[in-house]
Amino acid sequence: MSLTLRITSVVSYIGCPSQFFFKEVRRVPSKPSYPILLGSTGHAVLEPYNRRIMKTGSPPPFSTMRPVLASVAAKNGISHKDRKRLLVLLFQYHSRYGRVFKPLFVEERRFLDFDRDCIVTGKVDIVTANEVVDYKFSRVRRTRQDVADDLQLGFYAHLFGRDKVRIVRLNPSGTVSTVGAPALPPQAVLDRIGAAVDGMRRGSYPPNHSFKWCAKKYCAFWSLCRGKRK
Repeated sequence: MSLTLRITSVVSYIGCPSQFFFKEVRRVPSKPSYPILLGSTGHAVLEPYNRRIMKTGSPPPFSTMRPVLASVAAKNGISHKDRKRLLVLLFQYHSRYGRVFKPLFVEERRFLDFDRDCIVTGKVDIVTANEVVDYKFSRVRRTRQDVADDLQLGFYAHLFGRDKVRIVRLNPSGTVSTVGAPALPPQAVLDRIGAAVDGMRRGSYPPNHSFKWCAKKYCAFWSLCRGKRK
């Protein structure tokens, strides 16, 4: 069974094999949730901002973010209230971290030949000389242990030869913070990917009731899942 997987899909399988089945195997159509659209809007604004830093060594004026935000937010159906919240968060990021992170890679895609029949790919937000940095537009607080145990970050660290990872959390409630940690060891990254790939090849897609997002308001495939929580 030949597989080409995104690292986000591997993480999805580990979180809930049943959800992965509906999305990636049966390819049941689903619309991205509003929080996902909010996050992708923020990422779309930060990408050209970071490319400018990578090219010139200095952050562009904050004013350059405004038209990008307006365009992408309109396309993604972001409310005017949330556009203002995003603008506040991006201003905080620009003010506090615009000169802190010096990206050498921005939205760079890399590939891992996991075995002769499996390729795993992923695209990272930014990579500096010392660490992998990932943006999260989320209210969910992550501890240092959460960051150290993050498979997706560990995967990027493995591919780029970094041993440190960092999450920058842009909380829609109005705060920006960062948490850094040592990256997941390469062998642990490969072991976790291997266990997920093995499950996919065996056709094992059980629901994971302990998955924190196993709830109707979070799962787009809730109505289809026979093993969902009662």
